Amino acid sequence: MEVATRIGFLAFALAAMLVPERTLCQEITIGAREDARPFVWRDGDTGEYLGFLWDICTKATQRAGYSFHAIPLRAEDKAEFLNHGTRNYDLLCDPTTITLYRMKNFVEKGELSHLSFSPIVFVANGAYASHSSAEARPGWGETSDSQQTPQRCADLLKQAEEEIVEKRADPWITMVPPTNKGRLRFEIWGYVKGSTIGAVLEHENSLKQADSVGDRPLVCLKDFASHEDAADWFCTDRLARYFGDADIIKATIKSRSERPGGSCTSGVNFSADGTYEPYAYVTSSRNVSEFPKKFEYALYEMFTDGTVERLFTGHFSSGKSEYLRTLFQINSIPRGTPPSQPKEAGLKLRQ
Repeated sequence: MEVATRIGFLAFALAAMLVPERTLCQEITIGAREDARPFVWRDGDTGEYLGFLWDICTKATQRAGYSFHAIPLRAEDKAEFLNHGTRNYDLLCDPTTITLYRMKNFVEKGELSHLSFSPIVFVANGAYASHSSAEARPGWGETSDSQQTPQRCADLLKQAEEEIVEKRADPWITMVPPTNKGRLRFEIWGYVKGSTIGAVLEHENSLKQADSVGDRPLVCLKDFASHEDAADWFCTDRLARYFGDADIIKATIKSRSERPGGSCTSGVNFSADGTYEPYAYVTSSRNVSEFPKKFEYALYEMFTDGTVERLFTGHFSSGKSEYLRTLFQINSIPRGTPPSQPKEAGLKLRQ
């Protein structure tokens, strides 16, 4: 009998060892951006994902007790997921700005009820890059057509795509200095599709075009599928302004400039002020109902034990802003202590 028992135990142990790993640890699907340096991006040579937000989301997922696999997250995939819930991710590893509008959608739209935001993990600065050169380029200059119409923007965007500089219709000989009457200053502004700053630009630009009095320049907006595409247009003078997260813009332009022939052809300026962009992860309870809560706990634990601080130091050469320092302190919540046992209960246990 004892021998049979031992054999049965050994058989059970052997079967447990042969069980596929995924049955012992649920696997989380992470939608990961490939172009958002220094937060999350994919190395072109190794195919590995890297970045500050990538390290946090993967370590928090593992601390929560899950394995994971990553799939590429394009800008349009992110927009579909946040607006319609049609993509099946458990976690977005992406610099996603938390807004009241997005939170309201998660609450009120039934198809989004499984989505929620994590605590804020980073405070970014939305800004734009511009050029120091004022000489006409495909992305900016003057046009002889003073009408601010959608068709005019379509023509200018097509010219920029073909890298054609809009020519000024100056007379060959004139006895008086030419004036700007009848001409219109235009600029092409770019941003990545689905970004919060892009939505703001579209809204404000539609209001300005509806009230196109005075000598306001014509602003033509161009959305891009990735930061690499936006940086390519900007560095070849086809964008007057490139909008987005200041850290991402700088890192993308720097990465492009390090490639042979990839430097921007004119000087680059960065806006001094910008918008407040609080980043948070988006989690889903559709496939694993308890994942969002466990992930949130792991995040707070990583702030409290200094893990996030160490990751920040490893990814950013510059120090934290005052706002980011405050956020890290706020997220480093006290560990707390469990309530002490009543004395009578303790006596009964000892007896």
